[in-house]
Parts: sequence; structure tokens; C-alpha cells
Amino acid sequence: MRKGSKNTRSNNFDFSGQVFHALDDKYRLVIPQQFREGLGKTFRVVISSRDTLYMLPLSEWEKLQEQLSRIESTDPQYRPVAERMRAFSAVVEADKNWRVLIPKELREKSKLTKQVVSIGQGNRIELMDREFYEREIAPQLDSEQTKRIQRSIGW
Repeated sequence: MRKGSKNTRSNNFDFSGQVFHALDDKYRLVIPQQFREGLGKTFRVVISSRDTLYMLPLSEWEKLQEQLSRIESTDPQYRPVAERMRAFSAVVEADKNWRVLIPKELREKSKLTKQVVSIGQGNRIELMDREFYEREIAPQLDSEQTKRIQRSIGW
């Protein structure tokens, strides 16, 4: 499937690929071309478990909210997770040039500097600081363990 291509089986977008880019002087992010159609002009930004940011279409946020409500009502241990994800999230809207302002609280929580990386993660896009990517993500992508696991699933 192409980068950011339409997944006709589930009627959702399949975000894939990675883009190295920068926030401008006002801390605005230009949404990469390949992610625009699937993300839409108005979308949700939410903290991830590794303190990066997920950008997801509002329809995916609604699905996540349903899932969080279900699990927190059946098991109280999930309530802090749901509260964290709701507390560290925001709806943002792209301007005519596809720039969005990443809210200061989310920028600080995710330790974003000017240099960032956006990575398609299926139904969402993960935004992270480039130093974090170089230190934590890039080594895993090319590790022998990752390649071995990839071969084990036939790819």
C-alpha cells in the first residue's frame, strides 16, 4: 500500500512512511503531503505511552474514546490511562498551508524541539523529537532482532 493510501477494506487510512522536518519559529508543524488526506484539516493530538505525540483523525479518536470508556468501566486500573490520554490531548486545525500549532503543554510533555520526525503508524501518525528518534527508534529499526522477527512473520 502506498504511503498514506486509502485502505479500502476498512475504509480507514493506512498511514505509513516517515518524514524528517522542522517546526517553524511559532512552533507550527506543516503536515506532510502524504498524511493530509487521511488526517483531515481538523484532528486530535494525544500523548503516547512513550511521551511522543499521536496525530489521529477525529473518527479514530472517537473509536479510542469508546474503547477507553469500556475498559475503564470494567477494570479500574485503566482509569488513570484514560485520564492521562484525555488530559494530554487537543483538537487542532490546520490552516490553508497545512500548518498546525502544537499546543505548548503537549510540546513540553513530548519534549519536542524544532527538529521532528513524523512516522505513519497505521491508523495514526506518531510525532517525536528527532533526537529521541535517533536515540530510541532508529537503532531498533535496523537491529538484527527486528530483522529476525520480521523474517519470522514471512516478511
